[in-house]
Amino acid sequence: MNRPWFIWTASALCLVVGLGALAWVSAVVARLDRENGEAARQAAFEQQVRLALWRIESALSPLIGREHARPHFQYEAFYPVEAAYTNMYAPLEYGDVLVPSPLLAFESKRILLHFQIDGEGALASPQVPAGNMLDLAQARFEADRSIERATERLERLRGIVPVATMTATAATVPIETEPAEARVATGARRGRRRDGNDYAGRQRANAQNRNLGKVRSGIQTQQLADSVRAVESRPGEVSIRRVSEGDSRAFWIERQLLLLRRVVVGDETVVQGCWFDWPVIEAWLLGEIADLLPAATLVPVLDGDRFESSRMVAALPIALLAEGAPTGAIPLSRPVRDMLAVAWAGVLVAVGAVLVMIRATVTLSERRGAFVSAVTHELRTPLTTFRLYTQMLDEQMIPDEAKRRDYVRTLRAESDRLGHLVENVLTFARLERTNRADRSETVTIDDLVDRMRQRLEHRCAQAGTMLIVDVDDHARGSSLSTDVAAVDRIVFNLVDNACKYAGKGEELAPIRLCVHRDGGEVAFSVRDEGPGLGPEARRHLFRPFSKSARAAAHSAPGIGLGLALSRRLARSIGGTLRLVSSEGVGCAFELRLNRDDQSSVK
Repeated sequence: MNRPWFIWTASALCLVVGLGALAWVSAVVARLDRENGEAARQAAFEQQVRLALWRIESALSPLIGREHARPHFQYEAFYPVEAAYTNMYAPLEYGDVLVPSPLLAFESKRILLHFQIDGEGALASPQVPAGNMLDLAQARFEADRSIERATERLERLRGIVPVATMTATAATVPIETEPAEARVATGARRGRRRDGNDYAGRQRANAQNRNLGKVRSGIQTQQLADSVRAVESRPGEVSIRRVSEGDSRAFWIERQLLLLRRVVVGDETVVQGCWFDWPVIEAWLLGEIADLLPAATLVPVLDGDRFESSRMVAALPIALLAEGAPTGAIPLSRPVRDMLAVAWAGVLVAVGAVLVMIRATVTLSERRGAFVSAVTHELRTPLTTFRLYTQMLDEQMIPDEAKRRDYVRTLRAESDRLGHLVENVLTFARLERTNRADRSETVTIDDLVDRMRQRLEHRCAQAGTMLIVDVDDHARGSSLSTDVAAVDRIVFNLVDNACKYAGKGEELAPIRLCVHRDGGEVAFSVRDEGPGLGPEARRHLFRPFSKSARAAAHSAPGIGLGLALSRRLARSIGGTLRLVSSEGVGCAFELRLNRDDQSSVK
């Protein structure tokens, strides 16, 4: 402890290393927690993307499924019932029953046009009838405005997308390996007439009624059933035609979204499809996922484009592009934040406690060193006096009897001072171990003051002053249950300090001991008229071992233990000791004890 700078330097290095290690561990834990948070945020974002794709697929499935399941014969504005599933593209004959296609009056916000490309490369649409079919549609089924709009779209499609390109693109779609087969009786149409002109007349009449009456009523299902029964009731030859429909697939051709398929009926191959209104579909699909991915976009997937499979839409050649997971600093999770806060708080408290302990240890070591120096200084003078005076008395070097008595009084005073010093040190050491008074007894104030008076007056007489005792009338009849020896030592230490520090001169002001009652307490006040105490002295007033050998050499005799011992003694008997006043002239210390105190440890 003789090198405190070394202790503080080593402590500072250990503190830096410990805090640095804790800071590194905290940084690693925070980084791992943020990485975990980022992974969780990315997983949540991917979940949102998957849910958005599922919504898009669910929205497109009815639209694509309906077009895929649409029969091939509906791509004609009017089709004959008897040939719908067989020789669809044979020339119409007199007596054929015609049914309007559902596509003739088809209206959709998402599909611009249905179209068909025949084996010779001619582009047509069931929504744009031609020739007699146009006359029939205008007369019975469709308004001119709808036909004009469909005609305009058909021309626009023909100008944007080459027919050859659509045919070549549709050729990449495979055809079913096992086509559906339809069996109908065709002998009645092209075979023998069993009843001659009467049968032909009935056929013409029936055809006229069906074309004008039943088509006008729009009851298509009943027409198909009647026509099939009528055909099956006719004897004649039966032929089987193969109908094969390929899968419907969407393609981007010239930046237009088209759904195409190939249909093989007998020996004839046609391409059928529809033209999607992509801006409308895009807005529709984005609206379906707006709550999940408000900033998402849908982009066409063209030949050569590469997108992550997790972002592709299966129903259409489009990809979902969404901004990455939300960026920005991820706050620490609450458990990690609390854990780090507790760890840092614990470490800082521990560091503070260690620093306080080191400081207290160093300070105590310095004060004990100063105490040893002060004690050595205090013992040197009386021992020197003892050695010199006893030698002189032993060798009878002082023949004058008066001087011999004076030397003996000096030796007695020095012995009393040494005894008082030793007694203070022993009492302080005992309080350090037990922190309690030795014994307690009940005594009146008058009796207690009388016990202390003679010793106190003798000490004042040694200092060349006098003691004035003032006991309040209200306090005279009071009694105390306390350690009388402890009270005596406290008051004697206060009077001894007043004798040593009250001043120097031939005539010293008297020292006053005042006793009075204050409610349930009895106060012992010791006042002198010395120079008082400065701020520095007041700060270390009740601190033990605070006087060094240098301070002891330049001040009154003492080791700086009296007031510290007196305060501890006061606390041990349940009282308080405090400095009442040190401003102006003199100082005043006050000891307060409970008048009926029965709680002192016996």
